[in-house]
Amino acid sequence: MATEKKHITKAMRRIWGIGIFGEGVNMTPAQMYGTYFLTDIALVPSALLATTTMITSVLMFVLTPLGGWLIDGTKPMRWGKLRSWLLVGSVISFIFSPVPFIYWGSPAATAITICVLGLISSTFYTTQVTATFSLVPSMCAYDDEASHLASNQMTGNKIGTMFAGFIVPLVMTPLLLSTGNMAYIIIAMACNAVMFITYMVHFKLADGFEGNGKVGKVAEERLSFKDMAIACAAVPEIIPLIIADITSTLGAFLLPGLVVYMYRYVIMDGTQMGMMAVHNLAIGFAGMIGSYTARWWMKKIPDRRKVIYILYPFIAIFMFSCRFFTQNVFMFIFTVSLTMLFQGTTQPVENTLYYDIGVIAQDRMGKDPTATFISLAQLAPRVAGIIRGVVISVLFVSLNYDATQPMTEAIKGGFVNAFSLVNCVIPIVGWLGMLIFYKVTPQRVEAARASLAAKAGETV
Repeated sequence: MATEKKHITKAMRRIWGIGIFGEGVNMTPAQMYGTYFLTDIALVPSALLATTTMITSVLMFVLTPLGGWLIDGTKPMRWGKLRSWLLVGSVISFIFSPVPFIYWGSPAATAITICVLGLISSTFYTTQVTATFSLVPSMCAYDDEASHLASNQMTGNKIGTMFAGFIVPLVMTPLLLSTGNMAYIIIAMACNAVMFITYMVHFKLADGFEGNGKVGKVAEERLSFKDMAIACAAVPEIIPLIIADITSTLGAFLLPGLVVYMYRYVIMDGTQMGMMAVHNLAIGFAGMIGSYTARWWMKKIPDRRKVIYILYPFIAIFMFSCRFFTQNVFMFIFTVSLTMLFQGTTQPVENTLYYDIGVIAQDRMGKDPTATFISLAQLAPRVAGIIRGVVISVLFVSLNYDATQPMTEAIKGGFVNAFSLVNCVIPIVGWLGMLIFYKVTPQRVEAARASLAAKAGETV
């Protein structure tokens, strides 16, 4: 482990985030086709889909903190406390990658098996993601470098989502013709292989840097469940931050799950299915630009809360506006892209706020709980998953959706409301939570760093 403060390398500045590019690629097939596979191919009844979706979402939420416990509460492996999980998590994720697209003999067996195996896979995937995001404050001894890598990560995610969102639909059509429903498994495994390779680049880049950004010898500490609870109690602002983070995450969960239905049935009366790849390319590019420019926002506005205060209302406005352009595919793509532009900007900002909370908690409790907080950050996608499950369950059950029956105007209207209204309301809730309850200022963070340095006899 690193024992002296040092600057990150040029290679890290340039290509750190490639692992999150792979993550964006990997998530795309399940988000885009997971629900569609269950409803239109496995023919899972709406009631059963609603039940399994909700159970899975709630259990994933409950199990999310296990990611932090596996990192903070177990003995570090030979490659480091955080870095080891990039390797272990990637291997397990690849093994489970075909699960969302395997038909297990009957609609009921398929829904239940995907639910159970998905919970196991999700636990290790959460640990893998927690480890790579926790590495940023661990590796970076300087604030501007941490902000740079945080921006790189979300830029990589947006590029990965853009790339896969454009390529996967194009490849899927001929692959379905040649291999049938095996196409879904082939695509899922190929995308996961990309994530595995890119995470190994992170694994190599982080060699010798873990612990470089920490004051005192805390990189290899183990935390008990009691320690983790104390850390959360020490900085209760973790709660409004998670609520706000849901804003950025929900779009990544709910929109891809509904976009295939929007283009197949709603946009210009379902005549623009071929434009879905263009849609994914446009919103991915917009999100990439947003994430890349986040470093500029954080440099110009040191109090990073203000970035969220400024941009969240725009996310809500443009998300609501897209409902008025279902008969104009180009305007529909444009308004959703503007949403993704601002959403892409806020995500790296939110990540750095988790790092700030970790500094304050470490000063108060004497141990570094960053991985615990980063794992709690994964509650945001879990809550987004629950909301996604509720929205999709209510949608399909209330509309009595049946893929074998003709499409009605009521069902089309339901898809439009689910796509635009939910994703408009959530940012408003997140904005209010941050404005009223989040009180972590740059001054508090600097005071905590100075206190830690004084206790360790170091200079910051």
